Amino acid sequence: MTFRDIYEAALRMICEDSTAEETADYEERAPYILATFCNECAPIEAAYCKAHNLLFVSIPALTKIAMIDDFPLRDRFSSAVIYYLSAMLVIDENEELSDKFFSLYTDAVSLVQAETEKKLQAIKEAEEALKKEEELEKEEDSNVEDSTEAPVFTLEKIVNRYPFF
Repeated sequence: MTFRDIYEAALRMICEDSTAEETADYEERAPYILATFCNECAPIEAAYCKAHNLLFVSIPALTKIAMIDDFPLRDRFSSAVIYYLSAMLVIDENEELSDKFFSLYTDAVSLVQAETEKKLQAIKEAEEALKKEEELEKEEDSNVEDSTEAPVFTLEKIVNRYPFF
């Protein structure tokens, strides 16, 4: 998905035609608004990638994007960026509509953050459980090695262990 695709979707959300002369202001502001979104969501993207064991490609700080470039964040952020751009484009003309889109944007980003935090917490708990298990195994191994008592072998144990007797 390119930034142009996102821009076209946002225009549809605010019921504008991309060929209309009234959208020249939107076209001019969109690259800066989209760059802002990418800058704001890059840390969330990094955490999302870590939580889902995905490769994170660092995004340099942007001030303006080229509309033909690909959207650098995961598809999980596509609805959020459309809501964000829609909210910012109409902020001067229709504050109520802008607030609705901004609310949808914050909900979408909050959902990604909540899912990411839940996944990261599960990973942390699994790592801690694995670490405890490894420590118990080491402790058991050291107890067996440090034992000064001679092992007790009964005839029954020997026969069970070596059935060819």
